[in-house]
Amino acid sequence: MDVTPLTDRILMLHFNEGHVIHHQRGQSRSDEKVIISPLDTEAASRPFTYSVRSPDDEHYSKAQAPLQVGRKSKGTDFAWFVDKWENGHAVNTRPDHTKEHWIYLFIPEPLRRGKTYLVGTESLASNGSEWKFVFDESKCRSEAIHVNLLGYVPSAPQKFGLFRNVPAVFH
Repeated sequence: MDVTPLTDRILMLHFNEGHVIHHQRGQSRSDEKVIISPLDTEAASRPFTYSVRSPDDEHYSKAQAPLQVGRKSKGTDFAWFVDKWENGHAVNTRPDHTKEHWIYLFIPEPLRRGKTYLVGTESLASNGSEWKFVFDESKCRSEAIHVNLLGYVPSAPQKFGLFRNVPAVFH
């Protein structure tokens, strides 16, 4: 689990449920093992599961819940076993894949550069319940920025793009 600012008003939390230990040469596909700690997606969708607070930003001196929560989930690791067949379809009675989840917290006040924030996640993650970061949009990598270098002259000394109608320079 990790936390990254997507913008100054949206935090992105990334959960990885586990992994698959795949069969090796000479082993049966049924020997694969799924190591999983599933995310409680119902709890993960509730705003009051989360809290955002800050020791140095007065807007978050008291913990606040996000205004809204969004989620994207995607299967990322799959086992190749089949426990049984029903009506021509494979049916597995045990977990057969893991997922990654991206949770988007829409927060009430913008984050401020140089301030420290703590995001509480209650018991959603197995590796912690509070996550700390310092907000600096010039140093944080945001998943909201996508750059297409096709069409830029490779020898140009600077390349320009727009993010929320604010010019950005890429070197």
